[in-house]
Amino acid sequence: MERSKIAKLINDYMDALRDGDYSLVRFSPNVRFLGPLMNSPIEGKSKVVEFLADVSKGVKDIRVRQHIIEGETVCVLIEFETVKGTVLPILDYIQIGEDGISYIQPFFDPRPLIEEE
Repeated sequence: MERSKIAKLINDYMDALRDGDYSLVRFSPNVRFLGPLMNSPIEGKSKVVEFLADVSKGVKDIRVRQHIIEGETVCVLIEFETVKGTVLPILDYIQIGEDGISYIQPFFDPRPLIEEE
């Protein structure tokens, strides 16, 4: 996939995290998501979108600080601000396949989110 198409795909994903509308994001049918408190990944487009839509309910803002695209691997450094005002630095590791995003793994310290609850 061309670099410009990958950049648009990542921007669409970041916008979706912010607003909760994943209809414009191209996910692979077999996309997998593995968060820091998960023992195994969530698998499949519908399950991943359902999980991410729930995450988006707690998002006030997503600020992209930097993204690195190397072939079909992308790392995105973001500031994730919750509706309660907590700001978390997150590094999203994302793999891109022929049919869209195929793997997402965010790296961050989840303790502030646990303390928010």
